[in-house]
Amino acid sequence: MVFELFERESSAYGVVQRFQELGLRFPRRSYGGAWDGKLLWGRLTHSRVLGVLANPSYAGTYVFGRHQACKRIAPTGEIRTQSRRMPQDEWRVVIPDHHSGYITWDQFLANRHRLAANRTNCEVLAGPAREGLCLLQGVLICGICGRRLSVRYTGNGGLYPIYQCNWKHREALSPQACMNVAAKPLDAAVAERLVTAVTPVTIELALEALTSLEERDKAIAAQWRRRIERARYDADLAERRYEAVDPRVSERMCKQVSVSLPYRGDSHDDKYDDCTGVAGSTSC
Repeated sequence: MVFELFERESSAYGVVQRFQELGLRFPRRSYGGAWDGKLLWGRLTHSRVLGVLANPSYAGTYVFGRHQACKRIAPTGEIRTQSRRMPQDEWRVVIPDHHSGYITWDQFLANRHRLAANRTNCEVLAGPAREGLCLLQGVLICGICGRRLSVRYTGNGGLYPIYQCNWKHREALSPQACMNVAAKPLDAAVAERLVTAVTPVTIELALEALTSLEERDKAIAAQWRRRIERARYDADLAERRYEAVDPRVSERMCKQVSVSLPYRGDSHDDKYDDCTGVAGSTSC
């Protein structure tokens, strides 16, 4: 469901928000402590979504070498080891179709491209519209350097926003910003063009489409809730059955299997253990 929601929402934050709105939980494996090895269901976090989307194993591909340990000397003289993420073309082992995946390799690459485009600290392509007073926040590109324009709020209480490209100034490549554009007249011009393109007929069609999407979304959410509840019930039932097995019952079953299986042959004195296949073994 994470991949389906990401395809619709186009952002990891959107996936987390939808999980919260639907009241869904996400599984995670516990390591260490009293719950070591158990599957726990909890709130889906933003970092978890990023980890799932960036993991090629969900695309049925085995990969080795995504991270590399490197050592460096700290200012104090200590040698410290850090993990460094490697580029995709430097992965040591890549085996496509190694196992069944939830998505295809092309979908995995498209998701990585979408995540890279959404990064606010890597302003290359326009991403999804972000929160704020400005209409075009997050979708404008500087015509000088090609970076994404950010929004700066000026005046008392930040009531006068401006679109600004300060990448060169921030990187000390220029004494001033590439450009500063007042947001109000630019937003008004775009809004005017948008209003002229919208008619009562298009509004009615849009509302009908929105209603249809909401109904379909509710049906899909209910279906996923039932599937998750069924999977959780099956997992809990299997765990209870496994923990309820008496060791004596397990030993008796092993002896019954040993009796029912034939020996290797009359010409050999050594008997082979039917559970482990080791000569001379007398216990399971």
